[in-house]
Amino acid sequence: MIGSEAIVVAILRAGTLLGKFLFTLYLARVLTLSDFGLWTLILAIVSYGIFFIGAETYNIVLRNYARSSRMDSIGSFSKQWYFFFLQYAIVLLFGSLFTLFDSLESDLIIFICCILILEHATHEFHRLAIYTDEQIHANFILLIKSTGWMSIAGYCFYTEITEVSLRTIASFWLLGAGLSLTYCLSVFSWLPKLLDRSFVLFPKSKLKSYIIQVAPFYLLSLAIQTPIFLSRYIFEISSTREALAVYGYYTSFGSGIEALFGAVVIAKLIPVLLGQDSDSTPVKSKIVDSVKKYLLIALAFWTASFIVLYFVLPYINAFTQKEAMQDFILLFPIIFAGQMFFSFGAVIQYGLYALNRDRELAFLAAQYFVLSVILLTVLIPLYGSVGAASAMCLASLFIFLGRVRQLFNNWSI
Repeated sequence: MIGSEAIVVAILRAGTLLGKFLFTLYLARVLTLSDFGLWTLILAIVSYGIFFIGAETYNIVLRNYARSSRMDSIGSFSKQWYFFFLQYAIVLLFGSLFTLFDSLESDLIIFICCILILEHATHEFHRLAIYTDEQIHANFILLIKSTGWMSIAGYCFYTEITEVSLRTIASFWLLGAGLSLTYCLSVFSWLPKLLDRSFVLFPKSKLKSYIIQVAPFYLLSLAIQTPIFLSRYIFEISSTREALAVYGYYTSFGSGIEALFGAVVIAKLIPVLLGQDSDSTPVKSKIVDSVKKYLLIALAFWTASFIVLYFVLPYINAFTQKEAMQDFILLFPIIFAGQMFFSFGAVIQYGLYALNRDRELAFLAAQYFVLSVILLTVLIPLYGSVGAASAMCLASLFIFLGRVRQLFNNWSI
Protein backbone atom coordinates (compact mmCIF):
# COMPACT_ATOMS: atom_id res chain seq x y z
CA MET A 1 0.00 0.00 0.00
CA ILE A 2 1.48 3.33 -1.05
CA GLY A 3 0.49 6.92 -1.55
CA SER A 4 -2.65 8.68 -0.42
CA GLU A 5 -4.59 5.51 0.34
CA ALA A 6 -2.04 4.45 2.94
CA ILE A 7 -2.21 7.90 4.54
CA VAL A 8 -6.02 7.83 4.67
CA VAL A 9 -6.02 4.34 6.18
CA ALA A 10 -3.44 5.35 8.80
CA ILE A 11 -5.45 8.48 9.72
CA LEU A 12 -8.72 6.55 10.01
CA ARG A 13 -7.15 3.82 12.12
CA ALA A 14 -5.22 6.24 14.31
CA GLY A 15 -8.40 8.26 14.85
CA THR A 16 -10.31 5.12 15.80
CA LEU A 17 -7.68 3.99 18.29
CA LEU A 18 -7.22 7.47 19.74
CA GLY A 19 -10.96 7.75 20.32
CA LYS A 20 -11.11 4.33 22.01
CA PHE A 21 -8.05 5.17 24.09
CA LEU A 22 -9.45 8.48 25.34
CA PHE A 23 -12.85 6.92 26.07
CA THR A 24 -11.21 4.10 28.04
CA LEU A 25 -9.21 6.62 30.07
CA TYR A 26 -12.36 8.63 30.73
CA LEU A 27 -14.21 5.53 31.98
CA ALA A 28 -11.23 4.58 34.14
CA ARG A 29 -11.48 8.01 35.74
CA VAL A 30 -15.25 8.33 36.27
CA LEU A 31 -16.26 4.71 36.99
CA THR A 32 -15.49 2.95 40.22
CA LEU A 33 -12.77 0.32 39.99
CA SER A 34 -15.41 -2.37 40.43
CA ASP A 35 -17.58 -1.07 37.55
CA PHE A 36 -14.53 -0.53 35.35
CA GLY A 37 -13.48 -4.12 36.05
CA LEU A 38 -16.94 -5.33 35.00
CA TRP A 39 -16.68 -3.17 31.87
CA THR A 40 -13.39 -4.86 30.88
CA LEU A 41 -15.07 -8.25 31.41
CA ILE A 42 -17.98 -7.23 29.14
CA LEU A 43 -15.48 -6.20 26.46
CA ALA A 44 -13.80 -9.60 26.77
CA ILE A 45 -17.16 -11.40 26.49
CA VAL A 46 -18.12 -9.57 23.28
CA SER A 47 -14.65 -9.94 21.75
CA TYR A 48 -14.56 -13.66 22.52
CA GLY A 49 -18.14 -14.11 21.34
CA ILE A 50 -17.31 -12.62 17.94
CA PHE A 51 -14.31 -14.90 17.61
CA PHE A 52 -16.27 -17.94 18.83
CA ILE A 53 -18.77 -17.55 16.00
CA GLY A 54 -16.27 -16.58 13.30
CA ALA A 55 -13.20 -18.46 14.59
CA GLU A 56 -10.43 -19.22 12.11
CA THR A 57 -12.74 -20.86 9.57
CA TYR A 58 -13.06 -17.49 7.86
CA ASN A 59 -9.36 -17.62 6.98
CA ILE A 60 -9.95 -20.89 5.12
CA VAL A 61 -13.09 -19.65 3.37
CA LEU A 62 -11.66 -16.28 2.38
CA ARG A 63 -8.38 -17.86 1.30
CA ASN A 64 -10.42 -19.82 -1.23
CA TYR A 65 -12.33 -16.66 -2.11
CA ALA A 66 -9.11 -14.75 -2.80
CA ARG A 67 -7.92 -17.54 -5.13
CA SER A 68 -11.16 -17.85 -7.11
CA SER A 69 -13.64 -15.77 -9.07
CA ARG A 70 -16.77 -14.32 -7.47
CA MET A 71 -18.95 -16.97 -9.12
CA ASP A 72 -16.76 -19.79 -7.78
CA SER A 73 -16.97 -18.30 -4.31
CA ILE A 74 -20.76 -18.64 -4.05
CA GLY A 75 -20.54 -22.05 -2.44
CA SER A 76 -17.92 -20.86 0.06
CA PHE A 77 -20.07 -17.95 1.19
CA SER A 78 -23.19 -20.07 1.55
CA LYS A 79 -21.43 -22.83 3.51
CA GLN A 80 -19.92 -20.27 5.87
CA TRP A 81 -23.24 -18.55 6.52
CA TYR A 82 -25.03 -21.84 7.14
CA PHE A 83 -22.25 -22.61 9.63
CA PHE A 84 -22.86 -19.25 11.32
CA PHE A 85 -26.56 -20.03 11.79
CA LEU A 86 -25.73 -23.40 13.34
CA GLN A 87 -23.32 -21.74 15.75
CA TYR A 88 -25.85 -19.09 16.77
CA ALA A 89 -28.27 -21.86 17.75
CA ILE A 90 -25.58 -23.51 19.90
CA VAL A 91 -24.44 -20.21 21.44
CA LEU A 92 -27.98 -19.15 22.35
CA LEU A 93 -28.68 -22.54 23.95
CA PHE A 94 -25.56 -22.73 26.10
CA GLY A 95 -25.43 -18.97 26.62
CA SER A 96 -28.90 -19.06 28.18
CA LEU A 97 -27.80 -21.79 30.58
CA PHE A 98 -24.58 -19.93 31.38
CA THR A 99 -26.40 -16.73 32.37
CA LEU A 100 -28.26 -18.62 35.10
CA PHE A 101 -24.94 -18.94 36.95
CA ASP A 102 -23.49 -15.55 36.07
CA SER A 103 -23.57 -12.42 38.19
CA LEU A 104 -24.59 -10.05 35.35
CA GLU A 105 -28.08 -8.63 35.60
CA SER A 106 -30.64 -9.81 33.05
CA ASP A 107 -31.18 -6.47 31.27
CA LEU A 108 -27.42 -6.03 30.85
CA ILE A 109 -27.20 -9.56 29.42
CA ILE A 110 -29.85 -8.66 26.82
CA PHE A 111 -27.80 -5.63 25.79
CA ILE A 112 -24.67 -7.78 25.47
CA CYS A 113 -26.46 -10.36 23.29
CA CYS A 114 -27.83 -7.70 20.92
CA ILE A 115 -24.45 -6.00 20.72
CA LEU A 116 -22.75 -9.32 20.00
CA ILE A 117 -25.05 -10.09 17.07
CA LEU A 118 -24.57 -6.66 15.46
CA GLU A 119 -20.83 -6.62 16.18
CA HIS A 120 -20.39 -10.04 14.61
CA ALA A 121 -22.23 -9.03 11.44
CA THR A 122 -20.15 -5.86 11.20
CA HIS A 123 -16.96 -7.77 11.92
CA GLU A 124 -17.64 -10.18 9.04
CA PHE A 125 -18.10 -7.20 6.70
CA HIS A 126 -14.83 -5.77 8.02
CA ARG A 127 -13.06 -9.05 7.25
CA LEU A 128 -14.56 -9.07 3.76
CA ALA A 129 -13.35 -5.51 3.19
CA ILE A 130 -9.81 -6.55 4.16
CA TYR A 131 -9.79 -9.59 1.89
CA THR A 132 -11.16 -7.61 -1.05
CA ASP A 133 -8.46 -4.98 -0.33
CA GLU A 134 -11.00 -2.25 0.50
CA GLN A 135 -8.76 -0.85 3.21
CA ILE A 136 -10.42 2.57 3.49
CA HIS A 137 -13.88 1.02 3.91
CA ALA A 138 -12.50 -1.50 6.40
CA ASN A 139 -11.14 1.23 8.65
CA PHE A 140 -14.17 3.48 8.21
CA ILE A 141 -16.32 0.59 9.46
CA LEU A 142 -14.21 0.44 12.62
CA LEU A 143 -14.35 4.22 12.99
CA ILE A 144 -18.15 4.24 13.00
CA LYS A 145 -18.63 1.25 15.28
CA SER A 146 -16.19 2.43 17.91
CA THR A 147 -15.09 6.05 17.94
CA GLY A 148 -18.42 7.29 16.58
CA TRP A 149 -20.61 6.15 19.44
CA MET A 150 -17.87 6.71 21.99
CA SER A 151 -17.59 10.36 20.99
CA ILE A 152 -21.35 10.85 21.36
CA ALA A 153 -21.41 9.01 24.68
CA GLY A 154 -18.42 10.94 25.99
CA TYR A 155 -20.07 14.25 25.14
CA CYS A 156 -23.36 13.25 26.80
CA PHE A 157 -21.53 12.06 29.92
CA TYR A 158 -19.29 15.12 30.14
CA THR A 159 -22.19 17.57 29.72
CA GLU A 160 -24.30 15.50 32.14
CA ILE A 161 -27.06 14.98 29.59
CA THR A 162 -27.19 11.41 30.85
CA GLU A 163 -25.62 9.57 33.75
CA VAL A 164 -22.50 7.43 33.44
CA SER A 165 -23.47 3.81 33.97
CA LEU A 166 -22.82 0.47 32.33
CA ARG A 167 -26.37 0.41 30.92
CA THR A 168 -26.10 3.80 29.22
CA ILE A 169 -22.67 2.86 27.85
CA ALA A 170 -24.16 -0.36 26.46
CA SER A 171 -27.04 1.63 24.90
CA PHE A 172 -24.65 3.91 23.03
CA TRP A 173 -22.59 0.88 21.96
CA LEU A 174 -25.70 -0.80 20.54
CA LEU A 175 -26.52 2.36 18.58
CA GLY A 176 -22.99 2.52 17.15
CA ALA A 177 -23.05 -1.14 16.09
CA GLY A 178 -26.37 -0.60 14.31
CA LEU A 179 -25.11 2.45 12.42
CA SER A 180 -21.93 0.61 11.42
CA LEU A 181 -23.93 -2.34 10.05
CA THR A 182 -26.09 0.06 8.04
CA TYR A 183 -22.93 1.52 6.48
CA CYS A 184 -21.66 -1.99 5.69
CA LEU A 185 -24.87 -2.92 3.89
CA SER A 186 -24.63 0.22 1.77
CA VAL A 187 -20.98 -0.44 0.81
CA PHE A 188 -21.42 -4.16 0.06
CA SER A 189 -24.83 -3.90 -1.57
CA TRP A 190 -23.94 -6.81 -3.89
CA LEU A 191 -23.47 -9.27 -1.03
CA PRO A 192 -27.15 -9.87 -0.11
CA LYS A 193 -27.86 -10.75 -3.75
CA LEU A 194 -24.90 -13.11 -3.78
CA LEU A 195 -26.08 -14.76 -0.56
CA ASP A 196 -29.64 -15.08 -1.88
CA ARG A 197 -28.31 -16.88 -4.91
CA SER A 198 -25.93 -19.00 -2.88
CA PHE A 199 -28.74 -20.27 -0.63
CA VAL A 200 -30.60 -21.40 -3.76
CA LEU A 201 -27.64 -22.93 -5.57
CA PHE A 202 -25.85 -24.57 -2.66
CA PRO A 203 -26.85 -28.25 -2.19
CA LYS A 204 -27.94 -28.65 1.42
CA SER A 205 -26.71 -32.25 1.37
CA LYS A 206 -23.12 -30.97 1.22
CA LEU A 207 -23.45 -28.95 4.43
CA LYS A 208 -22.77 -31.99 6.60
CA SER A 209 -19.55 -32.80 4.78
CA TYR A 210 -18.47 -29.16 5.05
CA ILE A 211 -19.08 -29.13 8.83
CA ILE A 212 -17.10 -32.35 9.18
CA GLN A 213 -14.29 -30.77 7.18
CA VAL A 214 -13.99 -27.50 9.13
CA ALA A 215 -15.13 -28.57 12.61
CA PRO A 216 -11.72 -29.83 13.80
CA PHE A 217 -10.04 -26.63 12.64
CA TYR A 218 -12.85 -24.56 14.11
CA LEU A 219 -12.65 -26.16 17.55
CA LEU A 220 -8.87 -26.08 17.68
CA SER A 221 -8.67 -22.50 16.43
CA LEU A 222 -10.89 -21.46 19.33
CA ALA A 223 -7.98 -22.49 21.51
CA ILE A 224 -6.08 -19.44 20.28
CA GLN A 225 -8.51 -16.93 21.79
CA THR A 226 -10.09 -18.90 24.63
CA PRO A 227 -7.14 -18.43 27.05
CA ILE A 228 -7.36 -14.64 26.62
CA PHE A 229 -10.98 -14.74 27.76
CA LEU A 230 -10.29 -17.32 30.46
CA SER A 231 -7.56 -15.14 31.95
CA ARG A 232 -10.20 -12.46 32.61
CA TYR A 233 -12.92 -14.84 33.76
CA ILE A 234 -10.73 -16.94 36.08
CA PHE A 235 -9.32 -13.73 37.45
CA GLU A 236 -12.84 -12.37 38.08
CA ILE A 237 -14.01 -15.41 40.02
CA SER A 238 -10.78 -15.94 41.97
CA SER A 239 -9.97 -12.30 42.78
CA THR A 240 -11.79 -8.95 42.94
CA ARG A 241 -13.20 -6.78 40.19
CA GLU A 242 -10.87 -4.02 41.33
CA ALA A 243 -7.89 -6.25 40.52
CA LEU A 244 -9.55 -7.22 37.22
CA ALA A 245 -9.90 -3.51 36.40
CA VAL A 246 -6.14 -2.94 36.75
CA TYR A 247 -5.37 -6.03 34.66
CA GLY A 248 -7.81 -4.98 31.93
CA TYR A 249 -6.51 -1.42 32.02
CA TYR A 250 -2.94 -2.42 31.22
CA THR A 251 -4.09 -5.00 28.67
CA SER A 252 -5.84 -2.24 26.72
CA PHE A 253 -2.55 -0.52 25.86
CA GLY A 254 -1.07 -3.52 24.09
CA SER A 255 -4.41 -4.27 22.44
CA GLY A 256 -4.42 -0.79 20.93
CA ILE A 257 -0.90 -1.21 19.58
CA GLU A 258 -1.81 -4.61 18.16
CA ALA A 259 -4.93 -3.20 16.48
CA LEU A 260 -2.98 -0.32 14.92
CA PHE A 261 -0.30 -2.66 13.57
CA GLY A 262 -2.98 -5.02 12.27
CA ALA A 263 -4.85 -2.29 10.42
CA VAL A 264 -1.87 -0.51 8.88
CA VAL A 265 0.38 -3.51 8.12
CA ILE A 266 -1.28 -6.91 8.56
CA ALA A 267 -4.47 -5.90 6.74
CA LYS A 268 -2.41 -5.38 3.59
CA LEU A 269 -0.36 -8.53 4.14
CA ILE A 270 -3.40 -10.84 4.40
CA PRO A 271 -4.81 -10.52 0.84
CA VAL A 272 -1.31 -10.59 -0.64
CA LEU A 273 -0.36 -13.83 1.11
CA LEU A 274 -3.62 -15.76 1.03
CA GLY A 275 -4.29 -14.92 -2.60
CA GLN A 276 -1.19 -16.78 -3.80
CA ASP A 277 -1.02 -20.37 -4.98
CA SER A 278 1.77 -21.81 -2.85
CA ASP A 279 2.34 -25.01 -4.84
CA SER A 280 5.48 -23.69 -6.54
CA THR A 281 8.82 -23.29 -4.80
CA PRO A 282 9.37 -19.64 -5.92
CA VAL A 283 6.02 -18.64 -4.40
CA LYS A 284 6.89 -20.41 -1.15
CA SER A 285 10.15 -18.49 -0.98
CA LYS A 286 8.30 -15.24 -1.64
CA ILE A 287 5.84 -15.97 1.16
CA VAL A 288 8.61 -16.72 3.66
CA ASP A 289 10.52 -13.58 2.63
CA SER A 290 7.36 -11.52 3.17
CA VAL A 291 6.91 -13.00 6.65
CA LYS A 292 10.53 -12.19 7.56
CA LYS A 293 10.08 -8.61 6.35
CA TYR A 294 6.91 -8.05 8.36
CA LEU A 295 8.42 -9.63 11.46
CA LEU A 296 11.18 -7.02 11.37
CA ILE A 297 8.57 -4.29 10.92
CA ALA A 298 6.62 -5.71 13.86
CA LEU A 299 9.72 -5.74 16.07
CA ALA A 300 10.48 -2.09 15.29
CA PHE A 301 6.83 -1.10 15.74
CA TRP A 302 6.39 -2.76 19.13
CA THR A 303 9.79 -1.60 20.43
CA ALA A 304 9.07 2.03 19.57
CA SER A 305 5.60 1.76 21.14
CA PHE A 306 7.00 0.35 24.37
CA ILE A 307 9.57 3.15 24.68
CA VAL A 308 6.90 5.82 24.22
CA LEU A 309 4.45 4.21 26.65
CA TYR A 310 7.18 3.63 29.25
CA PHE A 311 7.71 7.39 29.60
CA VAL A 312 4.10 8.60 29.33
CA LEU A 313 2.38 5.88 31.35
CA PRO A 314 2.91 7.50 34.79
CA TYR A 315 1.16 10.67 33.55
CA ILE A 316 -1.70 8.64 32.09
CA ASN A 317 -2.11 6.77 35.38
CA ALA A 318 -2.23 10.09 37.25
CA PHE A 319 -5.10 11.22 35.01
CA THR A 320 -7.26 8.26 36.03
CA GLN A 321 -7.01 9.32 39.71
CA LYS A 322 -6.81 5.64 40.69
CA GLU A 323 -3.82 4.84 42.89
CA ALA A 324 -4.12 1.14 42.06
CA MET A 325 -3.14 1.84 38.44
CA GLN A 326 0.24 3.23 39.44
CA ASP A 327 0.75 0.74 42.28
CA PHE A 328 0.67 -2.17 39.81
CA ILE A 329 2.58 -0.53 36.96
CA LEU A 330 5.02 -3.48 36.89
CA LEU A 331 2.20 -5.45 35.26
CA PHE A 332 2.59 -3.38 32.12
CA PRO A 333 5.89 -4.81 30.76
CA ILE A 334 4.76 -8.40 31.42
CA ILE A 335 1.39 -7.93 29.70
CA PHE A 336 2.95 -5.92 26.88
CA ALA A 337 5.58 -8.61 26.21
CA GLY A 338 2.91 -11.29 25.97
CA GLN A 339 0.85 -9.27 23.51
CA MET A 340 3.98 -8.54 21.47
CA PHE A 341 4.82 -12.26 21.16
CA PHE A 342 1.21 -13.00 20.21
CA SER A 343 1.36 -10.32 17.50
CA PHE A 344 4.60 -11.77 16.12
CA GLY A 345 2.92 -15.15 15.99
CA ALA A 346 -0.02 -13.69 14.07
CA VAL A 347 2.34 -12.51 11.29
CA ILE A 348 3.71 -16.04 10.91
CA GLN A 349 0.21 -17.52 11.17
CA TYR A 350 -0.93 -15.87 7.94
CA GLY A 351 2.22 -17.07 6.21
CA LEU A 352 1.40 -20.62 7.30
CA TYR A 353 -2.18 -20.23 6.09
CA ALA A 354 -0.81 -19.12 2.73
CA LEU A 355 1.32 -22.29 2.68
CA ASN A 356 -1.74 -24.42 3.51
CA ARG A 357 -0.28 -25.59 6.84
CA ASP A 358 -3.72 -25.75 8.45
CA ARG A 359 -3.27 -28.95 10.42
CA GLU A 360 0.04 -27.87 11.90
CA LEU A 361 -1.52 -24.58 13.02
CA ALA A 362 -4.46 -26.39 14.60
CA PHE A 363 -2.22 -28.85 16.45
CA LEU A 364 -0.07 -26.04 17.83
CA ALA A 365 -3.21 -24.17 18.90
CA ALA A 366 -4.32 -27.20 20.90
CA GLN A 367 -0.95 -27.34 22.68
CA TYR A 368 -1.17 -23.60 23.36
CA PHE A 369 -4.63 -24.02 24.87
CA VAL A 370 -3.58 -26.82 27.23
CA LEU A 371 -0.46 -24.94 28.35
CA SER A 372 -2.43 -21.71 28.89
CA VAL A 373 -5.13 -23.36 30.99
CA ILE A 374 -2.52 -25.09 33.16
CA LEU A 375 -0.53 -21.89 33.68
CA LEU A 376 -3.63 -19.79 34.39
CA THR A 377 -5.15 -22.20 36.90
CA VAL A 378 -1.83 -22.58 38.72
CA LEU A 379 -0.44 -19.02 38.66
CA ILE A 380 -3.56 -16.88 39.19
CA PRO A 381 -4.45 -18.33 42.62
CA LEU A 382 -0.81 -18.01 43.69
CA TYR A 383 0.19 -14.62 42.28
CA GLY A 384 -3.04 -12.90 41.19
CA SER A 385 -2.65 -10.33 38.41
CA VAL A 386 1.08 -11.00 38.06
CA GLY A 387 0.27 -14.69 37.67
CA ALA A 388 -2.31 -14.00 34.94
CA ALA A 389 0.08 -11.73 33.05
CA SER A 390 2.98 -14.20 33.36
CA ALA A 391 0.82 -17.13 32.24
CA MET A 392 -0.31 -15.36 29.08
CA CYS A 393 3.21 -14.10 28.36
CA LEU A 394 4.72 -17.59 28.58
CA ALA A 395 1.92 -19.14 26.51
CA SER A 396 2.25 -16.42 23.82
CA LEU A 397 6.00 -16.99 23.66
CA PHE A 398 5.35 -20.72 23.25
CA ILE A 399 2.98 -20.31 20.29
CA PHE A 400 5.26 -17.75 18.64
CA LEU A 401 8.30 -20.04 18.82
CA GLY A 402 6.18 -22.97 17.66
CA ARG A 403 5.07 -21.09 14.56
CA VAL A 404 8.67 -20.04 13.85
CA ARG A 405 9.67 -23.70 13.92
CA GLN A 406 6.77 -24.68 11.65
CA LEU A 407 7.61 -21.99 9.11
CA PHE A 408 11.35 -22.50 8.78
CA ASN A 409 12.15 -26.10 9.77
CA ASN A 410 9.51 -28.64 8.76
CA TRP A 411 9.82 -28.37 5.02
CA SER A 412 12.36 -27.27 2.44
CA ILE A 413 11.94 -24.24 0.22
